[in-house]
Amino acid sequence: MAKRLTENLAEMFQKLTKAQIVTLRFANIYEPDEYEKIPIMHWNDERQKDVQKKNVWAYCDVRDAAMACLLAIAKSNLGNDIFHITAPDTIMPDLSKDLVDRYFPNVTLKRPIEGHETLMSHDKAKKILGYEPRYTWRKVLDREGITKPMPEDQLALSKTNI
Repeated sequence: MAKRLTENLAEMFQKLTKAQIVTLRFANIYEPDEYEKIPIMHWNDERQKDVQKKNVWAYCDVRDAAMACLLAIAKSNLGNDIFHITAPDTIMPDLSKDLVDRYFPNVTLKRPIEGHETLMSHDKAKKILGYEPRYTWRKVLDREGITKPMPEDQLALSKTNI
């Protein structure tokens, strides 16, 4: 409720000043080296799966979040606008359609859901800002939650002592 109130205040301020105000609604933000915590935090506990349904298992990589900020700053003539910023997929290993069927059985989908695609649309950010999420935990972990070998430049924080 506080977030929405702030967005309402931003809208009123924008109408008074004509300043550009862009609100970015980030899903849970993770750094690549935090991905290994995902199975423990989200996959193995049914209560956590249920808790995470409130944001339809959305998340965002910190690098994509930073890119969204840069895109929003670079864009002009937006007035007051709100964008969801998410990864291209959900944080769960389950297929997105299976999650909807299990946790939201009475929801009618507006369109078919493919694979593990995010259930919190970032289509508006893509269309208006040019936001294109590039990072996903699926490039870091396998389906069992085991870390895949990654090039060093893919890690936000180095795990080696230099």
